[in-house]
Amino acid sequence: MYGPFDENILKSSLYHINNLRYLTNSYKFDTLPQQSDLVPNEYEGGFKIWECTEDLLIYSGKLDFKNKSVLDLGCGSGLLGINALMEGAKNICFQDFNHDVMLNFTIPNVWINFFNLYNNVDFANPDFILNEMNDRCNFVYGDWGQIIHMDLIPMKYDYILTSETIYNLDNFTKLHDMFKHYIKSDGKIYIAAKSHYFGVGGSVHLFLKMLTEFKLNKKNNFIYNICYNNDEGIVPRQIIELSIPSIE
Repeated sequence: MYGPFDENILKSSLYHINNLRYLTNSYKFDTLPQQSDLVPNEYEGGFKIWECTEDLLIYSGKLDFKNKSVLDLGCGSGLLGINALMEGAKNICFQDFNHDVMLNFTIPNVWINFFNLYNNVDFANPDFILNEMNDRCNFVYGDWGQIIHMDLIPMKYDYILTSETIYNLDNFTKLHDMFKHYIKSDGKIYIAAKSHYFGVGGSVHLFLKMLTEFKLNKKNNFIYNICYNNDEGIVPRQIIELSIPSIE
């Protein structure tokens, strides 16, 4: 399942939130897995705010989002994109694997935060918020491979922000291709991740190994840097910065 959200879906979301019936009417949360944070190819943990998202939110204080474009990849709650929006980004694309996460978690969070951004102007008029969201935000859901194939994301971006998206080895190539397809030549990519993901196979080391192998095979020209380390907790966490070297 994949696609953009059109205006009618956004209006439906705003209606339900505004009438305080949203969470009970639009989705049955008891269908989510009760004993697992993810079900591969079905539910990828989008209703949870993960530790690495907090790391990237903190690190984002060093970035200049003013008048920039941002892709929040695997957005879940949308906090990374919302933060960039609050810091002056001109447009944001929110992308998640799950339609239901986008409809029930991402869009409500963005909608509510627009009230803070505009100091509660026209609070009783959801059309005002809808127009602002349509001007500055895109919402896209689905598998990364299908998104690229159908070119569902409308542009290239100054920043790509992503958190906890390298846990599955099977998705490494598709994630790499999203980076390559949607980053501007002078853009920056920030990947917040745990050093190892026990039980699911991914790790920072293996992801960087793939990037190096792809570069040797001329599939990319990314350069990378570990720009943040957090050794608190059982599993260390890191942020990887990717960029494309300028051509002299």
